[in-house]
Amino acid sequence: MHTPLLDYVRLDRSKLTDSSPDRATIGQILARVRPFIGRALSDLDPEVNESRGSTGSTHPPARRVDFTSSELMLTDEFLALEIDVSEDLRLCLSRLRNTPRTSSATEKEITKLVIAPLMEFFIGLITDGLDDGLGGRRWSVIEHLERSNGGDLDVVLKREDVRAPREDDFCGHQMVIEMKPCGTYADGVLRRFGENERATEPSQILGQLTSQAILQSNLTPEKPCVWLGLSQPPAYLYPCFYSKATHSIAVGSNLVKGFVEGDWHECIQNEKNWVHYIEACWAMVFSALVDLDEKVSEKWRARAPEQVALAKAFRMRAGDALRSNTGVFSSLTSIWATSPSLAQVLSAAAMVVIKPLKLFPNLTLPGAGTLDLDWSFMIRLPFGITLSYSEGEFMSKTALVIIYAQPRVVVKLYYDKQCYDREFACYRRLWRLQGHGIPILHAKGIRREDGLPFLITSNEGANLNDLSHNDRAALQPVIDSIHNSGLHHHDLHCRNVVRDKTGKLSVIDFGFGGECNKELCTDEWKEEYQD
Repeated sequence: MHTPLLDYVRLDRSKLTDSSPDRATIGQILARVRPFIGRALSDLDPEVNESRGSTGSTHPPARRVDFTSSELMLTDEFLALEIDVSEDLRLCLSRLRNTPRTSSATEKEITKLVIAPLMEFFIGLITDGLDDGLGGRRWSVIEHLERSNGGDLDVVLKREDVRAPREDDFCGHQMVIEMKPCGTYADGVLRRFGENERATEPSQILGQLTSQAILQSNLTPEKPCVWLGLSQPPAYLYPCFYSKATHSIAVGSNLVKGFVEGDWHECIQNEKNWVHYIEACWAMVFSALVDLDEKVSEKWRARAPEQVALAKAFRMRAGDALRSNTGVFSSLTSIWATSPSLAQVLSAAAMVVIKPLKLFPNLTLPGAGTLDLDWSFMIRLPFGITLSYSEGEFMSKTALVIIYAQPRVVVKLYYDKQCYDREFACYRRLWRLQGHGIPILHAKGIRREDGLPFLITSNEGANLNDLSHNDRAALQPVIDSIHNSGLHHHDLHCRNVVRDKTGKLSVIDFGFGGECNKELCTDEWKEEYQD
C-alpha cells in the first residue's frame, strides 16, 4: 500500500534538534516518531505473553452495528504543512526517544511504553498553540484509569475543561483506546472480530468494549455517545462508537490497511506496519479532537481543510451507523418509493444493472451528501436512491474518489473544475473504449450541498502497485486507441491502472488528459507513481 508518510520515513528529511527552535513539516515530525516506537518493542520475545482470560464484563454486550471506515490516510497537503516546533513538542519527542526497550508483550507494557506516550505526542502536536487559558494543556492522557467499584480504561484522552456538550455535539469530550496483548493477534481473535464472526472471543471483546463504554459514559453522563478504539499495534485498529440511547456499538473496519502476515515478532519488525499504524492512530485521534473540540477544528480547518473534511466524513459514517434503526446496513440499495413492491424490484435492478441510475433525479451517499444527476434528456422517476456504505475512499489534490462494491461503481467528486472538464471530455471522445480498456461513464452532475461536479463510472478493479512488461504490452492497444482519437492521458503510471478479478486491465483517471500536439508532447509510462 502506498502511503505518503512512508516517503517521509524513507527520506528522513527532518533536521530537528533538542537545543534550538526550529520549523519542520508534520510529515518530517511524524517520520521521526517511527524509529523510537519500533525500537521500544524490538526485543519482544514472541513466547512471552499474558492470558486473555475472561473480560470480567457484568454488562450484556451492546447491539453491534458494522460500518466501513472512510479513508483516513493523511493527505499530502497535511504532511507538507510546516509548523513551529515548540518546547512542549520537543519534550514529547525526547520522551519517545528515551523510551526503554522491553521484552514483555503484555498489554500494560505495550500501553505504557508505546501507546500512552504516542497519544500524548499526538494531542500535543494537534493542540499546540491553542489559547485555552489552561497553561497550554488542553487535553491530557490518562493511562490505566481504574475504578474502585471495578472496571478499567487502558488509555483515555481527556479534555481538561470538560463541559456540558451542545445539543449538536456528537461524542462529548473523551476518547478511549483499548489494548490487546500479542496473544490476541497470534490467535487471530481481532481479525475474527473485524470479520464479525460469531465466535466466543469476539463476543468477549464486544462485552469488554460495552463495559468500558458504560464506564466511560458514567464518568461524563451528559455525553450522548463515546469514542472508542480497539487496537493491537501495529496490526489492527478498529474505531468504535457507543450510544447510550440505543445501547449500540458501531464497529468500523480496520484502519491499518492490508493483511499483516507472519508471527508477532515479524509483525513488530516490519517498518511498513508501524508507519501504517502511526498514520492510522494519528488520523483517528485527529478526527476525534476535530470533532470534540471546536478550537481544534477552527485551527485546522484554516490550515488543512482536506484533512478536516476526511475527519468529518469519518464522523458522519459513525453517526449514521448509530442512528440506524435496523442495526444492519443492507448490502442492497435502499429506495424510497410509494409502492414497496416497486421499491424491491427497482432495488434489485439497480444492484445488477447500474444503467437505471439515469432514471433517478438524485443519489444519496451516506456521509458524502446528495448527488443531483444531470441527464436532462431522460424521463425521471419521482424518487431518488441511497447507496450503501463504500469499501474505500481516496483523496487527491483534485478529487475525492469513493469506491463501491455493490453496485460496482466509482463516484469521483472534483475540487478542480478544469480537471472535471478534461475527464468528462475524454470519456465523451472515447465512448467506443468504455468497458474495453477504460471505465464506463454512467452518470454526471453536481453535489447538492456545495455544487462540486462529479462523475460516476464503472468499478473496473483494484489499483496496481507496479506494472510488468506484460501489463504494458496488454495495455498498448488501449493507449494506441486513445492516441488515435487525438487524446493523450498525460499521467500514465501504475496507480492509474486497475485490474479486475478476471485479469482485465483498464486505464483510469483522465483528469490531466486532453488533445496534444505530437511535436510538443509525449505520453510515456512513468516508472514510479508521483504526485
